[in-house]
Order: sequence, then structure tokens, then C-alpha cells
Amino acid sequence: MLVTLHLEETKQQAKRLEQCLDRMGEGSSTLKDAGGKIIAMGQSISGIFAGDEVMKGSLASYTFEHMEIASYKMLIAAAGEIGDAGVQRACEENLREEEAMADWLESRLGTVTSEFLRRDERDADSAK
Repeated sequence: MLVTLHLEETKQQAKRLEQCLDRMGEGSSTLKDAGGKIIAMGQSISGIFAGDEVMKGSLASYTFEHMEIASYKMLIAAAGEIGDAGVQRACEENLREEEAMADWLESRLGTVTSEFLRRDERDADSAK
């Protein structure tokens, strides 16, 4: 399943970024702090728009992937500006993986929504 594969990719992404930070003399705690803040923001955003856990989870996942995509694009640009080809390559690889996951999630949003509505309709019918 793609989700399991993406979990492994995410672990590799973290290793790539940690290597870049170590090479630059920065600690990985900076990365962990930023990641925690992004996750918290994604969770709070998801709660605003959706009333059910399945829908919230789909929205949060899709939103989070796009925040990661934007972050990698910014890091690639910054690395290009300072001439750090190693960071640029690592972020480009991470970006490709995040874009693939975002595309996969997007292709399933309609199905998730339809299944949710059918389930909700079945629950309403059985409550009558």
C-alpha cells in the first residue's frame, strides 16, 4: 500500500535532512521543532473544515502534503541561492516523493467523500 511506502519514504526524508543539517553544523532539534509545529497547525486546520474523523483525516493528510511540498520548494530555492547542491538534491528527492503522495491522496478524495456520504446515509436510514 502506498501509505506504508510513504511512511518509509518519510523516514528516509528525515535522514536526508538530518545529514544536511549535520553537515551544516545545525542540530536535528531544529527540524523536529519545525515538524511538530507543522503537524499541530495541520491538525488545527483540519478541525475547522470537517465534522467527521474520516473527512478530517483526509483533509489533514492532503493539506499536510501540500505544506511539505511548499516547504521543499522553498528549501530548494534557498539552497540554490547559497550554492548548496547537496541540500538542493536532497530536497528535490523529498519533493518528488511528497508530490507523488499528494497526487495519490487527491485521486482518492472523491472516493473517500462518496463512501462517507453513503455510510452516513445508511446510518440515517437504519436510525429511522
